[in-house]
Amino acid sequence: MSITEMLAWQWQGYISYHQSRVNLVIHWLAVPLFITATFTMFWALIHAEISNAILAGLAMAIAMLLQGFGHAAESLPVQPFKNVKQAVLRVLLEQFVTFSRFLWSGNWWLAYQASGD
Repeated sequence: MSITEMLAWQWQGYISYHQSRVNLVIHWLAVPLFITATFTMFWALIHAEISNAILAGLAMAIAMLLQGFGHAAESLPVQPFKNVKQAVLRVLLEQFVTFSRFLWSGNWWLAYQASGD
């Protein structure tokens, strides 16, 4: 599946996998943490600040764990990854593209309002 196809696939089903208010709030907090930590890690690696790179990597892992916890609150579980390459691609596209699109399109707010939990 190409990046374009993956983005279309993610977008098509995104609202179905993000209906729990708990999950929505967790993503609202954890996705910016992941993005910030990713850029921080690359900056730290470029400047040979290994301890900062490790801390940024830990922040990325925490962001992913939080999102996993949020997805556990959903009635519809996410589709499992087929392989490592697909897992990395799906995660990066969701973090850097699809969630931002979901948030800024107003769909995050609509899902939050519609959530009954």
